[in-house]
Amino acid sequence: PQDCVLDNREVYRRRRDALLEGLRSIGWEVEVPSATLYVWMKVPHGYDSREFTRHLLEKAEIAVAPGSAYGARGEGYVRFSLTLPDERLREGVDRLKKAFS
Repeated sequence: PQDCVLDNREVYRRRRDALLEGLRSIGWEVEVPSATLYVWMKVPHGYDSREFTRHLLEKAEIAVAPGSAYGARGEGYVRFSLTLPDERLREGVDRLKKAFS
């Protein structure tokens, strides 16, 4: 049976779309990932990935992974996880909007 695969795909699509909408509403550029449990976002101008990770933690109490933790090609990006329950993801998006809008 593949019902669980279709159900899981819908869950992650919904979470991805909610996160993308929130990030874009702040004015941050982010591309739609094709098939993943994560969203990679280019950090705003003036930050490296570790500085921006620290900024998100201090200003919005949001924990993301700095792209540099995944190698040199990850520098300049942060990675948001879509593995949180929907309500926690919405809470995180609300914190981001409140802190950066």
